[in-house]
Parts: sequence; structure tokens; C-alpha cells
Amino acid sequence: MSEHQLAQTFNLDEKKNNDLIIELASLCRIYNLSAQDVKFKWEAFSLNLGTGVVAPTIELIRQLKTNLQREFEQNLQQGGTDHQPQQQNDRKVKSNNMGFDLSEYTMDTDDGDVLENFMSRLVQDKGSVTATKATTNTTEALRVSEPMDVNELSSSTQSQGPSLSKATPIKAVNSVEDTYNNNLSLRGPVDTKTKRTKIDLIRPSVKEYRYMFEKIKDRADVLDEQIEYLSEFLNKEKEQEFTNPTRPNQEQILAVGRICSDAAEGKLNDKSVMLETSRDLGMGKRVRLDLTKVDNYSLFPGQIVGVKGTNNTGKTLVVDKILMPQMPPALERTADSIDEYNQLTQGKAIEIILAAGPYTLDNDLAYQPLEELLKTCIKQRPDVLILLGPFVSEQHPSFINGSIDVVPEDIFQERVANKLSKFVQECPGTRVMILPHADDIIHQYPVFPQPKLPTQSFGLSNIETLSNPALVNINGTTFAIGNIDINKNLSREEIAKSNDDRLARLSGHILQQHSFYPLFPAALTDSIDAEQIADIQIPIKPDILIMPSQLKRSIKSVEQVLCINPGQLSRKQATGSYVRFTIHGTPDVVESKILERARVDLIKL
Repeated sequence: MSEHQLAQTFNLDEKKNNDLIIELASLCRIYNLSAQDVKFKWEAFSLNLGTGVVAPTIELIRQLKTNLQREFEQNLQQGGTDHQPQQQNDRKVKSNNMGFDLSEYTMDTDDGDVLENFMSRLVQDKGSVTATKATTNTTEALRVSEPMDVNELSSSTQSQGPSLSKATPIKAVNSVEDTYNNNLSLRGPVDTKTKRTKIDLIRPSVKEYRYMFEKIKDRADVLDEQIEYLSEFLNKEKEQEFTNPTRPNQEQILAVGRICSDAAEGKLNDKSVMLETSRDLGMGKRVRLDLTKVDNYSLFPGQIVGVKGTNNTGKTLVVDKILMPQMPPALERTADSIDEYNQLTQGKAIEIILAAGPYTLDNDLAYQPLEELLKTCIKQRPDVLILLGPFVSEQHPSFINGSIDVVPEDIFQERVANKLSKFVQECPGTRVMILPHADDIIHQYPVFPQPKLPTQSFGLSNIETLSNPALVNINGTTFAIGNIDINKNLSREEIAKSNDDRLARLSGHILQQHSFYPLFPAALTDSIDAEQIADIQIPIKPDILIMPSQLKRSIKSVEQVLCINPGQLSRKQATGSYVRFTIHGTPDVVESKILERARVDLIKL
């Protein structure tokens, strides 16, 4: 894009406004925009200031650049690729030699985005400004009116724009997209009036706590304790003592520490990998890692690893081998508990249906996907129904735009809690469990980990609430459920020199690090309370690991653990997916054998 073309588009004098034209050219280059695109963006931005279209200045153009960067990051989180910065393209090309390409993960989102380039269309369409004013007036009128009934939500929001129009009826298809162990049969008919499952918490629920009160020293202590804890799983044979890797040593040493980058900003790469030691081993110092001798590795910031190598100069540790922590121990079972499970099931399989939110489409708050799922469950009568939040998401366009005047708690009560209560009455043999999400606007904890939803406040009678994360034992089968999209953030930060299945490898990181959230520092989209780190650890090797993600929904087997990404029940303006487990038999005292006993169906709603 030539500066002369920009000057003509914006009617600028090239000599007097040289610095301004350079700033505009920077926008074109970074975000791969034409001069006309930048002008549309500028006009939309200036209109949004409330002063009409004004002449551009360097300060205002820099504010526009900040807005475009924010828009790009939000688009990237949703799997979009429009106006991708050229620098990002360059980084992607450079990282190909590391085997990293986010597109291969296939983000599980809609192909179309109805809000795409909304501000640009606002400027191009002459009549859209008037429509915007009318919408604003309608919204303000709703805000000063009497509080509306939730039952009037669909009709009252009809006048507020197409994104909140009357709900379009949907019909569940329930088509199976993928199956694990399709040689195993489905459950078949059973007595659906009595409960056939025994559910125990492997770890107590997360208790209420004060967040945003972390102290630097406490956080440092927690980070050190993580290294010390996982070091026991790195060197169980005690063949060699851990040595400070920051000091010169002519012989091969064994060290343990946390992977980090040499810069506070930017993505990790093979030239910027450093190992941070604990205060006991190396006074918290860092040493650069030379990975040229390592043929296979997969690293990310916050990962705790063991390394074997030599550090002749005291500045760089030449790595010969990278060691990963062993899996946590499996849950111990007793013969009496197994007999109890057999008596409950009478030798028949149990069926579990699990879905993750959101549960309503972006263009309404009718919760039709949830209603269709419950209709399916009424027909199939599963033994357990597990629903993961968000139930009332703060990311829903209705809340972002401020276009409704209904209390979120009332929406949850009417659209979710009441439906679940009716379902429990109709299906007395099905146990219903719900687990929150950090995006749940009805929960007072927008952080991870989260205490469970209060049952009395929402009238959740006969519904079991779990904290996030949760470790649950259902008839001897252990479930580890973490309702946070760590897989997507790991996929962005990971560097790998490997031909392994990437989705399986991401789940392997979670199991190897004994943590539902091993990434450090945390992603900007996630709020992690370091003082509650014990509540996000995985102390036992689960049979089934559930980690919902925007990445491609999948069923993977990793180290004798079934790792499931069920996807989301609602994907913007289309229905999503859920998972059905059919678990045959009961585990042995010594071994679960879940890979032989479980059939898993990934179903499109």
C-alpha cells in the first residue's frame, strides 16, 4: 500500500501530514488492509466517538490501532481469521519448522459470523445510522420501564434488532459423528424408576474463598511447591540427585524446573526456552536450554520437566534428554465397593450423557438446545446427566450489547433450573449434576477454581452441584472434569518437534503435569487463583478426562485414559454436540480397564 494512495484516500497533504500517513501505512501493513478499508474503519471509529466524522490525528489513529488489535484478538479467540495482522502471518510461517499451525486444530466454531465487519457496514449503509439510533431509543425505553417477566423475553426483545429476534424453532437430529469402541452395545432397556448409580466425590468440593488477594510471596511459594511435588514423579528411582543447572559443570547433570521464555512478551520458540529453578535448587535462577540434540519434544510455559545435559559455561545447558513426570497413581478400589456396584446395575451397563454450555443460541435466550437435549434424555433415560456451564454466559450478545433488562438469575431460574426440576420429576432414575464455568454471570466467582453453585438460591432441588474442577467416582469409574478451555490456550503456546497427534498430546500435558491448568503465566482470558492451586491438581489417574474446548471435538486415548472434548451444545447460531457414555461391567480391584469397557458416542444435536 503506497503512502500516496493513502494521502489521496484521506485527502491529506503528503508534506504536512507525513507522520500521519506513515501511521496509516502501518495500519495497512500490520492488518493487511487496503486504503479504503482503513478509511471505513476510521469513519466507523470517529462516529463511535460521538462527534461525527472528524479529521484524523496521530493520537486518534493510534487509538484506532488499539481497537483493531483488540478486535483481532477477540476474533482469534472465536476462531476467526479476518484481517489477520501481517506480523502474525510472518510468525506462523517462521514457526512451521516447529510443526506449529493452529489451523490444524480445526477450531470448533461456526463458519459465518453475522457480526463480522459490523462497524464497516455501518458506515457504508446510509440508512444504518438511523437504525442504530432507533435501536438505542428502544433499548433506553426498555431500561426505564418496569422489569419484564422472563416469559416475555422472546416477544419483548423482538424490536431490538435481528440478533434478538424471535427464536427460530430447531429440531434435534442426534446424529453420531464419532464412536469409540463401536463394537460394544448400547445400554438397552432398564428399570428407569430407580437410581442405578453410586456417585462419590474423590476430592472435597472447592470451598468459598477470597480471590484477588494474592501475595507475591505466597504465589512464589506455590510455584516452588509445584516443582518440588512433580520432582518426585520425575526421579522416583533416585538414580541421580538433582543438580543446580545454572552453575558450570563439565559432567552430565540432572535438573528440574519450569519452562519459561527469555522475554516477557511474544511466543515461546526453540531459541528462547529457559529453565527456571526452584529457590531450593537454584535460588530461582534461570538458565537457557539448547535443544539442538533433542529429537522429540513438546514444551510450553509453566511446564515442569526434568532435563539431562551439560553446562560448560554456566550460561547455556545443552540438553541431551527431556524427562516428563510420571502419571499420578490410580484410584484404589475395594472388593466390597465393586460388589455394591454390581448389585446396583444387575450386570447391565450404565449410560451417562454429558454436555457443555452455552445452552442457547446467540440470537435469542430461548434455550432451545437445552430443551432438545432434555427431550432426548427423557426418551433415553440415562442413569446420569452431567451439564457443564456456562448456563447464562456473560459472552452472550444480549448481555454484551445491553439489549435486555432481565436479571440473569431470573433467566437461569426460568430457562434452566425449572426445566431441570421438571426433568428430574419425569425421570426419577436419572441423577443430574451441574458444574459452573467462569463465564457464568450468575456465579460470584469468575475465576478458576470455582465453588459449586448454591442450590438453595436457585431452587436446584434434587440436582447435585459440583465445583469446577471436579473429581467424581461413578460406579467405580473415575471422572476428572475441568470446565476451562486450557487446550485452546496450550495449543497457542506450545512448541513441538513431534509427529504425535496434537489433540492427544495436549491432553497428555494435563495428565503429566497433574493439573487442570498447567500453563503459567495464565492466558489473558483466564483468571487463575494461585493460592488455590491445590484445588486444580489431579492427584489420581482418572479413567475419563473431560476438558471442553473450542478446538475440534474429539475422543482420544492417552496413557489408558479416555480424553474427551465434548464440544459445546450451542455454537453461536447453530446447535452443537454432546457425549454419551455406555460403560459396561465394573472395574477390577487393581485395574479399571476403561478402554475395554466404555463405549463413547460423540453426537451432533
